Amino acid sequence: MRQLTLTLPRSQDESLASHFSRVAALHGQPTASAFAGVFGISFRKLAAGVSPDVYKAAAALGDTPDSVDASLTRYQKRRLGIHGHLFTRDFACARQRRFCPSCLIEDEEHGMGRPGLRAYGRLSWLPRFVQGCPVHETTLVEFDPLAWHFGPDFTLYLRSSRTSLTEYQRRARPAANTAFQQFVLGRLAGAASGQWLDSIPLQALGHLATVVGMTTRGETAVSPREDEKVIRDCAPDGFAILASGENAFREFLASVITRNYTPRRKLSALIIYRELATEMWFHRDEPGYRDILAIMQSVARDLLPLGSNEGFLEAVGQRHLHSIHSASKEFEIPFTILWAALEEKNLVPTGLSPWSVARMTFEAEPVAEVARSLLESGFAGSEAHKRFSLSARLAAATDKTNFEPADWLTFAQATRKLGTLNKDLMAALVDDGYLTEIEAPTQDAPPRIRKADIEEFCRKYVLEPSFHKWVSRKTSLEPSAWLSSLGIAPALPEHRMGMNIYSMDSYAKASLARSARS
Repeated sequence: MRQLTLTLPRSQDESLASHFSRVAALHGQPTASAFAGVFGISFRKLAAGVSPDVYKAAAALGDTPDSVDASLTRYQKRRLGIHGHLFTRDFACARQRRFCPSCLIEDEEHGMGRPGLRAYGRLSWLPRFVQGCPVHETTLVEFDPLAWHFGPDFTLYLRSSRTSLTEYQRRARPAANTAFQQFVLGRLAGAASGQWLDSIPLQALGHLATVVGMTTRGETAVSPREDEKVIRDCAPDGFAILASGENAFREFLASVITRNYTPRRKLSALIIYRELATEMWFHRDEPGYRDILAIMQSVARDLLPLGSNEGFLEAVGQRHLHSIHSASKEFEIPFTILWAALEEKNLVPTGLSPWSVARMTFEAEPVAEVARSLLESGFAGSEAHKRFSLSARLAAATDKTNFEPADWLTFAQATRKLGTLNKDLMAALVDDGYLTEIEAPTQDAPPRIRKADIEEFCRKYVLEPSFHKWVSRKTSLEPSAWLSSLGIAPALPEHRMGMNIYSMDSYAKASLARSARS
């Protein structure tokens, strides 16, 4: 390969593609692609870092393969390599159209070489985690796209643009050189900060910082993969948390779990971590992401009652924690009965509300021991055990994709049919096996309650508001005191269910007592 006698020096941080593009213009070639054809190489392959084409271009420019290595962009399998860091297309500008207009103006004013060919493209402009020029502290802008076959021809971008650099300069907005961006630029330059973040691949780190910032700011409507403005707005806040250390990140994850964990709901990473899980899982096969997912799962396992048969980002190994809900399902014991047994063993304080108890988690083995002891002491085979087991098996056997809607009511329909607006009461009845619930694959109302169970429950029980209203109307007495004087107590007490519920036998006894009074 012959060496060119007329060439230009490669500038600091300039990509090989930009350098070759300027030399092509120096030789009067209309495009870098046309100039590359003279040497029997492909400019697009040169820009992608393909070895034979790179070596031939380096030789033509008077360089060695080793000397141009730091200026290469390597594009392979839809990933762009910059200074040894890999970026997917959604986090890098593979067409090399991003630039700082003030920098290009200064290149032409103060740079070396022929006027009109001094402005050049920087490698540090390509990752989208770099949102502004660190020198001028303004946002980077983009040239209008060229036809794909021209490749990232920087000089052609400049010459064919209908917009002047001065106009581009006016379009740029203020953009502070944040600690996050300084860290990214430092990593691109090969510097180490001494933080734990140095071990995380740059794209995974930048993506994580952005989503952590999105979560803290409550700006989760748009993915940073779709709008890089989200990176500019949110990444600095997320980076501030991550830069405080791995423990700070774990504390952040714990706060997210505490905020989003709701008893009874399926323990899904998308429900608990939401956008954080969605974004990290999307690129799970890219370097660094599975390490982040492992930390997310580790924190979740320390706080949530995850079982070995549940998938939470990755497969969960041995169970660490139980909630009363999870143990109730595993051992087929109604929630309130297991709750009472745990109170007797002093594992749960007395006097707590059902909601407070439902949110509690415990070391798995002590709860399992209480459950096994309860089953062995005679509870197994009892009416309550049979009721709960039958409800669980019915829910498991129901075809969720082909059920009869008339037989399975939405929560709203079920509460109305039960004569209450209290959805927590409905959930408590499900947790004790009085009602059977399935998760239907419908967007509007996934949880469904078996209609026949509600009808059977209404034949056997009456809710306190209805019962008290009847007593007041029929006797003009204070309901609670009169029922207590008759020895009538709730079959399902308020401190367990959230509302007192009486059996129909109690209703009949009260009716006889009222008749005797009259």
